[in-house]
Amino acid sequence: MPVPVVKLGSSVVAQESGELRLSVVARVCEEIAGLHRDGVDVVVVTSGAIARGVHLLRLPVRPHEIAELQAASAMGQGRLYRTYDDLMREQGIPTAQILLTFFDMSARTHYLNARRTLQTLLGWRVVPVINENDTTTTDEISFGDNDFLAAQVAVLLGAELLVLLTDMDGLYTANPRLDPGARLVEEVADPAELESLEIGHEVSALGSGGMRSKVVAGEMATAAGTPTVIASGLVAGSVARAWAGDRVGTRFAPQAV
Repeated sequence: MPVPVVKLGSSVVAQESGELRLSVVARVCEEIAGLHRDGVDVVVVTSGAIARGVHLLRLPVRPHEIAELQAASAMGQGRLYRTYDDLMREQGIPTAQILLTFFDMSARTHYLNARRTLQTLLGWRVVPVINENDTTTTDEISFGDNDFLAAQVAVLLGAELLVLLTDMDGLYTANPRLDPGARLVEEVADPAELESLEIGHEVSALGSGGMRSKVVAGEMATAAGTPTVIASGLVAGSVARAWAGDRVGTRFAPQAV
């Protein structure tokens, strides 16, 4: 069966205060459920555990110390997964939580075990909900707000599509929040086309990625033959349109493998 990987960034999952964007997550889950009913085995990669923890602990800002970030993630992770599980079960679809670290994706034995586990779950028609295991990883930003993790998962499964959902419509020629003349880049046939662009590292108050990490993740996935779309998770229909091949966000064409 076809397998797309859909990644929700912190800015999609939570507001800057850390409060959950429940209506947004619910809508994305409805789109994923629609694909699932059509026989498409969707894998979800989510950020937002730290954001949820910050909100639940009523911290004034996102912490900077690794121990505090890991503690916030420990607080928010279970609550975040339960949201996905509840929403998907309302659609009659079971889910399973998987927490991964950079080591899991770089050590061959762990990598193969992760792939077998994911393939087994998909064979059972269970939707995996994947997040980085922030509480044990030694580098909190090792996956760049899970953009790299999503790309690694797409490569691991030989996914037909990687969708990176953010709070922007896609990749622009410049930061549209600062430059009114910035234009949306609708398609990237070759990563070399981006060399002239100033792709920023700006991140949300609760995230750790930014557009740069999404572009790099797109390059990683397309190098392995998986087309990638960066699109807004705040706009209804982005996931379904990306899967249908419609024009939405920025599409990175797969490279020859």
